[in-house]
Amino acid sequence: MKQTLLPNLSAIIVLICCVSCTNSDDLSISVKDSEDIYKFSAHYDEEKTERVQSMINEGIAPNHIESTEDWDITTVLNNKTHVKIESAPGDLTIKLDKEENDKASYLQVKRMCEGIKGILTEKQ
Repeated sequence: MKQTLLPNLSAIIVLICCVSCTNSDDLSISVKDSEDIYKFSAHYDEEKTERVQSMINEGIAPNHIESTEDWDITTVLNNKTHVKIESAPGDLTIKLDKEENDKASYLQVKRMCEGIKGILTEKQ
């Protein structure tokens, strides 16, 4: 009896530890802002994906990306801004080549990413 109870108890303890260590608030935001590239990357709570994608659509207006689960696009905005957007529930990467775009484009994308960061860092 003791021999079967100990492995079962150990398995239960390991399972409890794994479940309690899982955190839906896991957040990772990375920004690379060098002379030639601006890159915003984030891993976040999947529940915020709809708000993030809505903020992107506001930031690239009047262009609009239809809501789908995943985005992997390079788009040219009305002001000639070239931007690459990869988005999936809980993951986002936005890249802007500074050599291909002017300072106004850079500031537009950076401002959008700062708004996204605000959404991601809000407590629910």
